[in-house]
Amino acid sequence: MTKRPFFDNVITFFFLLAGLYNVAGILYATRFFTDQTLSALDPAVFSLIGRGTILLWGLAYWAVSFSFYQVPKLIFVFFVQKLLYVSAWAFWLFNHSDSLPQIASQHQTLAFVLQYYGAGDLLFGLFFFSVLIRCSREPKAEIKPKAESTKSRIEPQIQPPQTEGNELNQTENKAL
Repeated sequence: MTKRPFFDNVITFFFLLAGLYNVAGILYATRFFTDQTLSALDPAVFSLIGRGTILLWGLAYWAVSFSFYQVPKLIFVFFVQKLLYVSAWAFWLFNHSDSLPQIASQHQTLAFVLQYYGAGDLLFGLFFFSVLIRCSREPKAEIKPKAESTKSRIEPQIQPPQTEGNELNQTENKAL
């Protein structure tokens, strides 16, 4: 097993943290999808499909946490996705900031989520962008062909199945 460079381990940690941010964040804020309040407050982002998608994005971050160098285009998609969520958050906050005190009086957790989830998405978006830059600067590992073995290799000999007609043709060829 080869030892990974320190910064690769840090990047892996932040991919795992980004996944945890999405998965634990959406499950906690919606009480494991049983509370529909968040969906009512921002149906564009937190509909049932939206909440499921947030969960899937978190799982995707976990899936590439150890192989991010191999998928730079996917890291770009992660960056764009975070920009989309930050934009949706800023738009919602701009249009509904006056209702946050009322929401906080009824659901402090939801008010906190609505007030700050975009800031976390912005930080992780910047993280994805920095990983994208790092992946594009690092030379890609070349796949080296395996060295030829010095041992002789026995190749299998494939012969057509023997049938009556083939036996006759072979005896005729031998006779000639």
